[in-house]
Amino acid sequence: MPLKTNKRRSKPDFSIVGTGQLARVLVHALHDAGYGIDEIISRDLPESTQRAKRLARRVRTTARALPAAEFSATVIWLCIPDDFVPRRAREIAESKSSWEGQIVVHSSGALSSRELEPFRRAGGSIASAHPLMSFVPGSPATLKEVPIALEGDTRALAVLIPVFRRMRASVFKIEEARKAAYHAFGSFASPLFIAYLTQMEAAGQLAGLERKEARARAAAILQQTLINYLREGPEESFSGPLRRGDVGTIKKHLGTLQQNTKLSEFYRQLASVALRELPVKNREAIERLLQQGVAARGG
Repeated sequence: MPLKTNKRRSKPDFSIVGTGQLARVLVHALHDAGYGIDEIISRDLPESTQRAKRLARRVRTTARALPAAEFSATVIWLCIPDDFVPRRAREIAESKSSWEGQIVVHSSGALSSRELEPFRRAGGSIASAHPLMSFVPGSPATLKEVPIALEGDTRALAVLIPVFRRMRASVFKIEEARKAAYHAFGSFASPLFIAYLTQMEAAGQLAGLERKEARARAAAILQQTLINYLREGPEESFSGPLRRGDVGTIKKHLGTLQQNTKLSEFYRQLASVALRELPVKNREAIERLLQQGVAARGG
């Protein structure tokens, strides 16, 4: 059976399940690219329905709570937390006897499209499409130049790839078995990177800076470091006392960081990574210095 399409535009239309930041960006990106949004579907809770109504007004479509959803669009897109995908997929799949000619997508980076298997058994096509981007309140509502990791049925991908290209996203395919590793990779690029930056702020506090001031003082070097890394790679963008082999400076770092045991340990771990992965002078002397602290703690 041919894929269902929007009769007016001969292009797929969409039902979006969810009202979070990804749903907001996706709805606007699809709408701006000329695709129809058939409905925005939320949980049947006051806060969720209000968000759905606000989003629906912006793109002139209908907001529906889950029990009243019609699910008649070409593409049903689940923009919900990973842990809810399997259960919600089963519930929605059971709401209709047939999904013939329709496509169901989730946007989890860690889960495979197989979590949508109930739709496939009922005649639908399934896929996962994960944007490798951090979406927070205030993020631009666009997918322009955002990498999208795709995996799933050939029929579903044949419809989705032109959609992403029209939105000027960058698409690539990911193997189903490698999705968890891919998502961990993405975690290093954003949320765990933010976790690292909290430790940079903690070091700033030892230097007498408030956290907000520490961010401001570090802005220029952070930006330039990322530019260097993206342009030249890790080895060429690596600088500072470890690269120069300044054992005395590193010893001073370790001495002052003893004021914060957890921060001191984090510094040692990162320095050990640098010894393993990056060009470091006086490697053996620095390694002995790092091990002295471990021995002193009885490690």
